[in-house]
Amino acid sequence: MRVLRNTLLLLLIAVASCDKKKTENSVTPTMSFSDMMLAEGNGGTNIIEVTLTLDVTSSKTISIVYFTVDGTAKAGQDFIAVANQTATFQPNETVKKIQVTVLADDIKEGDENFLVRIDNPVNVTLLKGSSNIILTNDDTKIGFNNAGYEAPTSYPGYTLSWGDEFSGTSMDASSWTAEVGDGCPSLCGWGNNELEYYTNPPNNLIFQDGKMIIELRSESFGGRNKRRG
Repeated sequence: MRVLRNTLLLLLIAVASCDKKKTENSVTPTMSFSDMMLAEGNGGTNIIEVTLTLDVTSSKTISIVYFTVDGTAKAGQDFIAVANQTATFQPNETVKKIQVTVLADDIKEGDENFLVRIDNPVNVTLLKGSSNIILTNDDTKIGFNNAGYEAPTSYPGYTLSWGDEFSGTSMDASSWTAEVGDGCPSLCGWGNNELEYYTNPPNNLIFQDGKMIIELRSESFGGRNKRRG
């Protein structure tokens, strides 16, 4: 009788184990992935990886289709477009990485974004439909071209008495003076009702490729709604 009882107990445990495994395998996994942020870089390419994660294992093969969608960042200019690519989880896999190539440059610009869209889930439930990728600016170079008029370097009958080729890294204080304030009290609004408040922070001046570049910034300063360098 003891042998029979032990055999029946083992059978019950085996049946319970099979039922538990069957229940676990019948649960549809849920896929999650996060929004991401990275510095764009200063040249060449960077790789961003979006990690797809399942909350439970599955005995089934799971797949999704992913593609990129332009935002303020544009395909071909800021990243290489991805179209209708498939990511597949083999049975019992829970993590998969998908990659997008970011095109880096050295031109100063605002933060930009694009989407990695997830679609056509097979044997899986999606928590959301896309990952928002934010490319943060890490550049200091100003983009410009030399189109337009350029003054001659000499005139017949005249001799150049002074010039500044802006070949240094800062303003020549012996040649240039920065106006500061709003012109008050003697010349409020600088004579033409300007709303700007003139400032002199060094990071508003950029010296690049023989140019002195003055960067204007919209800020609240000195009781004015706008501020400029």
